[in-house]
Amino acid sequence: MRGSTSPWRFIADDSEDPSSPTSRQQWEAWVNFSLFKARCVEAGILDQPTNPYGLPADQIVEGLETNPLPGPQAARDAKVLIAAQYLAVAGDKFYERLVLVPRRAFFNNNANTNTKAAAAIALHRGRARWSLWASRLEFLALHGSLGGPVVETLQVARRRVVAIEPVLFPGMAMRR
Repeated sequence: MRGSTSPWRFIADDSEDPSSPTSRQQWEAWVNFSLFKARCVEAGILDQPTNPYGLPADQIVEGLETNPLPGPQAARDAKVLIAAQYLAVAGDKFYERLVLVPRRAFFNNNANTNTKAAAAIALHRGRARWSLWASRLEFLALHGSLGGPVVETLQVARRRVVAIEPVLFPGMAMRR
């Protein structure tokens, strides 16, 4: 789901009362589908050149970079849980796209100056986003008023993000 068709708006608009059992079931179905998709990402199924969707980073952005806390509890839990699941299950693939690909382009000896400059900017942005996601995972686990299973998944995802690039998180790897 790319572009203007956000899955969050689609599901939230389907029912008039976001706290209704039907709405909660829709959120649970979306969480389950997203976990399946995260497993497909990790398995490399979505790495095909013919895949028009790419990595579903927009759902991580929606769950971690925007403020998911206002709104019904089921919606908040689902958005944050989906973002955490993607990072816990397929964190390596997101890290590769955000950091490793720009790093390889930057250190490519055959690249021209403009390509190296663009790669350096992309590398800096990717590392900054990776750090932001780890910080938001920790913040939401501690102060998000989210359900117990969501907090556990946030903690697992944070440990995974820190373990993938521990250099970005001096001292953070030791915290629990």
